[in-house]
Amino acid sequence: MLRSAKYFIFTIVLAFFSLTLIVSAQSTTITLNDPASVGSAGIATADQAYVGLGSWANSGAKFNLYLTPESLFGYGVALTDIADISYHTYKETAQNGLNFYINIYTNPDGVNDDAGWYGHRITFEPLYAGNFSDIVNAWNTWSTSAGTNNLRALDSNHTNFGFYNGPTLADLQSGPLDWGNYPTSGSSEVIDYSGETINYFVIDTGSGWTADFEGYVDGFTITLVSGASVTVDLDYPLTVDQCRNGGWQALGFRNQGQCISTVNSNRGGN
Repeated sequence: MLRSAKYFIFTIVLAFFSLTLIVSAQSTTITLNDPASVGSAGIATADQAYVGLGSWANSGAKFNLYLTPESLFGYGVALTDIADISYHTYKETAQNGLNFYINIYTNPDGVNDDAGWYGHRITFEPLYAGNFSDIVNAWNTWSTSAGTNNLRALDSNHTNFGFYNGPTLADLQSGPLDWGNYPTSGSSEVIDYSGETINYFVIDTGSGWTADFEGYVDGFTITLVSGASVTVDLDYPLTVDQCRNGGWQALGFRNQGQCISTVNSNRGGN
């Protein structure tokens, strides 16, 4: 929602879908409100919201939201360029700690690539976060920075599929990483991730448990060491009709005109 004149809004078409950017200094918010148009099986809903007016819920199919650095920042990003990755989830039941997780696929460089289309797949799964705190009926923040719910890395092409006390993002960025220093990783390989560039950031669910998983995700933010940051607002497609007959008040707008203006800027329907 646009709340201050210091922001300006413009709409661009990227690949085959439209999105709205809200830009202030080095901080950018990209609003996506049509999961199918970006290849995701998520469901846009107004049931819960962390940023904006809604969020995306799991549908029972694998979530699969792929985002490239170029679509977010307009240029390529290396692993060492990243200062922090964070996002927010909401669940009504604990579900054994299962949750939306992040995969980073790096670009293949012809040196020990794990697949033809990517170099390495680095996974940050909430269940194995440091200082884990997954509170039900509340939005929980997951971040690669130190503190509560500090995301830890695994690389299931070389390590166990899940383990506790794994390396941090900073550990991956610092040079050759010896997985043998993490006793529960199941690996003794030494891999240097620090020179990798990013192919995709992916928000996802596990194929083995997504069918029964229920949850919401919103506010995916990547902050670079340069200070630039992008927040992806996974939102609900508000319509003009929802603004009328006093509906703008329940939605938190100052007046009906502001509500309709926001709908139009976000490609809402009538």
